[in-house]
Amino acid sequence: MFTAAPAEAASAGTRLFGAVGFSGAAVVMTAVLIYGIRGRGQIKFTHTSAVVTGFITGQLYALAGEFWAFAGDMSDGLSQAVKQSFGEGGEVGSGAVALLMLVSMYGTKLKRLPGVLLGVVSPPIFTAAGGLFATLTTLITNLLTSVVG
Repeated sequence: MFTAAPAEAASAGTRLFGAVGFSGAAVVMTAVLIYGIRGRGQIKFTHTSAVVTGFITGQLYALAGEFWAFAGDMSDGLSQAVKQSFGEGGEVGSGAVALLMLVSMYGTKLKRLPGVLLGVVSPPIFTAAGGLFATLTTLITNLLTSVVG
């Protein structure tokens, strides 16, 4: 009479938005970024909301895996560019790059698109930096896992 529900449907009841997944959440957040950058509808970014939404989306890209790895690749390139710009004698660690990004995020008045892009590439650099930066990304990862799973 009754058929067994798929495992995804059974676990969907334990999540806030049902079965979304990290890739699905990354797609949704990418749409939020696009609409927020355009700012013509109900989604409008301020300086802070652009950076925060970009950061959360970048973390979802990292959690989603290989298809979304471009954000991590961009982060690695940015980190290497900053480190190499100081030449052979300068020792610039990942923590310094993360601090520089943080200062750029909040010390300047970024437009929506640069704010989003800086937010998207930040999570892998923050994770590599360790310390409080890694704690922040771990906290966001745990929150996203509990909401999206």
